[in-house]
Amino acid sequence: MKLRELSRLLSSVVPIIRNKFTTCLRRHHRTLPSENKAVVVFGNLRLLRDCIVATQIILENCYSRALDDHHGQTEEMLRNLMQETRNNPSQRWPNTSHITFEHFSTLAVGRWVNDEIINYFIQKWCTEAGTTLGLNTFFACKLLFQQNDCRTAKSSKLSIEDETLALRWCQKAQKRLGLKSWDAVFIPIHENSSHWYSAYIDFSRKRIEIYDSLRETCESNRPKPLRQRKNTNLMLVRL
Repeated sequence: MKLRELSRLLSSVVPIIRNKFTTCLRRHHRTLPSENKAVVVFGNLRLLRDCIVATQIILENCYSRALDDHHGQTEEMLRNLMQETRNNPSQRWPNTSHITFEHFSTLAVGRWVNDEIINYFIQKWCTEAGTTLGLNTFFACKLLFQQNDCRTAKSSKLSIEDETLALRWCQKAQKRLGLKSWDAVFIPIHENSSHWYSAYIDFSRKRIEIYDSLRETCESNRPKPLRQRKNTNLMLVRL
């Protein structure tokens, strides 16, 4: 957590200081001896940030592998965590103030994952990715399908009103995720309130991928051409 905070601090503060420094230099007609040293310092700070990010990724991967390799201990840790919070279902955490234990409990076996959890992870992953626009769970049912059950896609072109609403939705998502630009879109779809799947549109590679939460469907979809995959007809509406 502290490595992530330090990385974010360097990423946000260093460019500001560098820009102010560059602006000040333009006011001088002579090159000062200390300029080169300052440039070296900025370069070192950038290298430090890159090293911190690399170290963070290595540590997180090691921790994930350790959890995978020791199923018993991992299960015990999760059980203890669940037990601690079960007595307080309305408990909230600083970094996820809008998510309660009750929301997280929908990840349990036999439970339906709710919108809050899906939206939380979409925002988390897309913010970290930095180039993917993650739309929330209400986008598809409001704009891409005839009804809120997300079973029948709109068969005709979107109306001008829908296009305007879609553009506004994307602009809000971009602002919420803090993206300067994006080249891909992730759209979660809740079919009939009982099944999750998603569409991933990669504009740079000109590809559309469909990810189904059912393992059998997901694995059978992968080798098939796009138009032969399950759910393709439900989401291939004109965006």
